[in-house]
Amino acid sequence: MKYARTLFLLNACAVCASLVAGQCPSGTEQGRDDQGNLVPICCAPQSYTMNNQRASCGSRVGWVYRHLTKNDAEQAARFINSQGEEQSPSVTCNCAPTNKPSPGPKPSPGPKPSPGPDPTGNRNRCAVCVNANSKAMTDPAAGTYPENCKVEAWDPTGEDKPFSASAMQCFGYGGPSDPCSLNNNNDPNNGVGKNPADCKYADTFILWDEPDTQKMGGYRNAAAYHYAGQTWVKYATETWKKEMEELRGRGTKVSGPMLKDAPDEELAKRIVQFYAGCGEPCLDNSSPAFIEILAVNYYIVPSQVRCSASAPQHCKNYAQGKQLVMLSVWDAAVKQMGDIDPNLQKLMKATKAGQERGIPPVYITNYGMLQTVTKESHKALIDNTIWLFKTNPRIKRTPFERVYYFGAIDYCNVNNDFSGCSQNNMLNQNGNFLGQAWKQQCDGGDSDKSINAYCSAHTDDCYNPEDAVNWSYNIPGTAQIKTEL
Repeated sequence: MKYARTLFLLNACAVCASLVAGQCPSGTEQGRDDQGNLVPICCAPQSYTMNNQRASCGSRVGWVYRHLTKNDAEQAARFINSQGEEQSPSVTCNCAPTNKPSPGPKPSPGPKPSPGPDPTGNRNRCAVCVNANSKAMTDPAAGTYPENCKVEAWDPTGEDKPFSASAMQCFGYGGPSDPCSLNNNNDPNNGVGKNPADCKYADTFILWDEPDTQKMGGYRNAAAYHYAGQTWVKYATETWKKEMEELRGRGTKVSGPMLKDAPDEELAKRIVQFYAGCGEPCLDNSSPAFIEILAVNYYIVPSQVRCSASAPQHCKNYAQGKQLVMLSVWDAAVKQMGDIDPNLQKLMKATKAGQERGIPPVYITNYGMLQTVTKESHKALIDNTIWLFKTNPRIKRTPFERVYYFGAIDYCNVNNDFSGCSQNNMLNQNGNFLGQAWKQQCDGGDSDKSINAYCSAHTDDCYNPEDAVNWSYNIPGTAQIKTEL
């Protein structure tokens, strides 16, 4: 369909000056985020039909600002009205106020304030994996979500705004109660009948957990990831294309399948097989099948890593070492793709427009200790999780954007035989002992010991969205629209 463009572009710095004074220019309104908080956007006050729902310019633009756009450059929000016209009525900005008064005497320094919200717009770095097949709960705004998210993640960590942009995320292994994940076991037919537009409670739609372990397509090797890629591209571009576009329109990201950890070359092969099965759509940021996020499961075996309450240094070394490993794995995957499909190799290196790419953002999923029964040893891992984000001195920046703590039952054997399995690893066990530890590690406020505070204070150290601009789903920005004019 060919859309007519109607553009209302405001002067960004004039808008900012007005916002500093607490008001928008005449004839415009200030945007609000999805929690109702004012954000530095002014726009024309028209209403639009988006996903069959009416939304005011101020509320919709604010939502886009909070979830998608950069706040240090002009970006246009995108609307489709009921007549099929594409309209871009707003810009965001980050300008100094005009007529700034000359500074007075420099005050004596007071105590260093605790870090505020991450200026790069980062969402919460922490998340929790909870037990599957829980009761489906419903929220008026967030839709269906697993009850175990509340019981096993949010309550133990004191998360009182679980559906806000900065909330600790939750992963429920698919099934009827978790619309934000596809699962080989908990969803019929690998979840291909699941409507992705129903995913509203989480900020990321996550694909299958270790397709090779679950024998997806009948394969127990890297071929399972090739099958996953083929299944995903059909799901996203044919079966649920319209619904995927709706999901993307809300700002939800998509993660590739949760990769089973392996030596570098083998892990790289799993990445390559998935992309080879999916083809160009998974590397094209204008496609509904585009994959913004890599996901990899990092379980720790104490006999190999020796991470424990009595040896926390090994927990730290493991975490920082995985940064180097992940970069090496991506480099190996790019090289391997050259032998399979040189065109896809080019897309792994650069966008269609020729913009150079590095490694995409990486989520560590199922991060936990195996073969461990003491809560103190699980806490040792938790207390050193920050080292996933404190950049290894040998590289420029960590590749990790988020970590999902494994807070579910460890089914390491068949027939409910739990001998040798991890125990006492759930956040709501032992009087929320680990829930409090995870909350402190993630949101404690100490910029040296807590992940979110550290990444807010060290934006050049942590992986931030500015590094992943070419791995973002393609929503046209102001610069692009001006060029088209």
